Amino acid sequence: ALPISHSFQQSLARSANTQTFQNAVADTCSASAACPPCGQEGSCMLWGDPHIYVFDGKAQLRVLEEGDFWVVRSDCVHIQGRYANSATGSPAVIQAIAVGGAFLQGHTLVVEARSGQVTWDGTPILGAFPSSFAVDGLVEATYDDSGEHVDPGLKGLGLRSVQAELPLGVSLTANRWPDHVDVLLSMRPMPGGQDGHCGNHNGLAEDDTLEQIEARLGGARVAPADALFGAPLAAGAAGAGRRAGSVATIDDCAPDDRDAAEVLCRQTQPPQGNGVPQAEYIESCVFDVCFGGEVFAREDAVIEEQMTQRAAAAGAGSCACAPGRTTTPGAPPPAGPPATTPAA
Repeated sequence: ALPISHSFQQSLARSANTQTFQNAVADTCSASAACPPCGQEGSCMLWGDPHIYVFDGKAQLRVLEEGDFWVVRSDCVHIQGRYANSATGSPAVIQAIAVGGAFLQGHTLVVEARSGQVTWDGTPILGAFPSSFAVDGLVEATYDDSGEHVDPGLKGLGLRSVQAELPLGVSLTANRWPDHVDVLLSMRPMPGGQDGHCGNHNGLAEDDTLEQIEARLGGARVAPADALFGAPLAAGAAGAGRRAGSVATIDDCAPDDRDAAEVLCRQTQPPQGNGVPQAEYIESCVFDVCFGGEVFAREDAVIEEQMTQRAAAAGAGSCACAPGRTTTPGAPPPAGPPATTPAA
């Protein structure tokens, strides 16, 4: 037999160590080891150009930069959003959402607008309408016209929506439109903490301004080494006449328009006592009306009411630690190794 070279032996050892490390991380993030306590579920909503309503009930953030950004970053769960101009030239929209990390054992789910695809590890899935896809213990997903319109302003349009149940109580709803997706995430606070454009999910609304989130992360843009999307955003995606990374502010709204928007927003604001700081709601609403039109005043009020209702209902009934399995609040999470099943 031919002797095995020292360098080849080192390579085998490195591969074995890497696999051992990956297995250890996957075990740490398994449903039996990392399932968050029941009764603390929160919802984060991303819609439009893009607006973000964080887990802790913060009045809407608005992100006009373009690129790939952290939506949720924790030890186990990685969720990233791709923001870019729409084909109509409107401000940045959510073109795609990607979910990965150790809780999916290194697999990646990507949901793009209808102009793109839905993929699992880069392979197209849910190509038919309606259809379903499952990998035992990791994901149960459907693509059909059921579920809710994340953006109430589009409620009159026919729905094509991906709904995915994932480990550790994470669920994803992604309404697929021709040039963008609207996303609703539900999850419980991750062990070890989390952050991203959906906030840190610590129960404190006041520490989730966009500036605070960016400061904690050292910038929310995704580094190439951490990217879940298969290819970087195309160089021309910023659109003609708009510099990638440029951000409009309320100061760009003409004073008369701003005054008129504030009157309208105060007339349509949700009732006091819904948990949303009124000054922050008015500021967000004025921004939307200035740059999007009067229809956004009523839409913002409806969204505030929806998210308040979701917060009130969070934690009721059973909660899940793995797709297809539920536990009652306070019960230990179910264990058991996942196994792959063919797509439906």
